[in-house]
Amino acid sequence: MSNENISAGSRYKVPNLDRALTILEYMVKHPEGASLQELTEAMGFSKNSVFRISMTLLERGYLSREEDTKRFYITRKMLAMGTVALSEQHIITTSLDVMRQLRDQLKETVLIGSLVGFQGVVMEQVLGTHTFKFAIDLGRHFDLYCSAPGKAILAYMNESEQDAYFSQVKRVKFNENTVVDESELREELAKAKECGYAFDLGEEISGIKCISAPIFDRNGLPVAAIWITGPDSRLPEEKLKEKGEIIKKHAAMISERLGYNIFI
Repeated sequence: MSNENISAGSRYKVPNLDRALTILEYMVKHPEGASLQELTEAMGFSKNSVFRISMTLLERGYLSREEDTKRFYITRKMLAMGTVALSEQHIITTSLDVMRQLRDQLKETVLIGSLVGFQGVVMEQVLGTHTFKFAIDLGRHFDLYCSAPGKAILAYMNESEQDAYFSQVKRVKFNENTVVDESELREELAKAKECGYAFDLGEEISGIKCISAPIFDRNGLPVAAIWITGPDSRLPEEKLKEKGEIIKKHAAMISERLGYNIFI
């Protein structure tokens, strides 16, 4: 790049906009949130500048703030924008008819989601046909360690990625079903990788189960997952594996459309 172009780029650069984007990029990579002091130290900007920009992002709905701790968090508004980018890669449009086929076969709500940092985000859903059905806000984020899609994707991450996840993410015990022990979770991930699907046995919300299988891109990387969710009464233990195989089959159909060859 010529000196003239560098000079022109600097001339048209908007410092506060550049700082705001830097803060947003940082927050996307830190779903656990950050305090004003942490942001100031990470950004290297003045505390007053970080505060003013963060409060503007808060007012515009890109950040939220916990009243007790005063920590800032990325919001669904930003995650929804990420969903648009993902849809441009045809993951959603490529998956919808397969999701409808799966819904018609299993009758439960079918969802598809991907990762934003170390959290999952719901991208799309096809509502179930039961009178009592589940619906989730698009853009909603979820924890990986206690969700079926999260575990389905985690299971196929390489060892270094899994190590980074376990070292950086705090695991909260929501109820007696929630597994937070790292060794137990790693054992569960190994089983999920072996069979090709993962379960959420009421680990965040008691009485609600989910079954999920990963979606792979042409490079064999787990880029998303599809899953069903329903009450214990409709997803009894003796039916979980049978339904898991059906979901895995439909996930493989989507993966193949994205260029993944299961036989390679």
